[in-house]
Amino acid sequence: MALMNSRWLQPFFDAWNLYADFKTAIVFTVLIFTAVTSLIIGVRMRGEIKRTLGRKATDEDLADLDTWIEVKEAEEKAGGKNPEDPK
Repeated sequence: MALMNSRWLQPFFDAWNLYADFKTAIVFTVLIFTAVTSLIIGVRMRGEIKRTLGRKATDEDLADLDTWIEVKEAEEKAGGKNPEDPK
């Protein structure tokens, strides 16, 4: 307790509190960035399955390798392009 009240160590403790606040801000920023990025990637993957296979993608479809093989084969059958791709 006496160490915490030491006047000559007070700048060190103040700097540590600022550093802890900075670390917390970094962690929250990374968490928000990861959540938003995951949401965007999930929506894009669902859209790719819907456009290519013509059916609504389930959560299992996003992680199922067989579904992505079907998507790849359907794209190759369509000439290497997505069938509904305007290009």
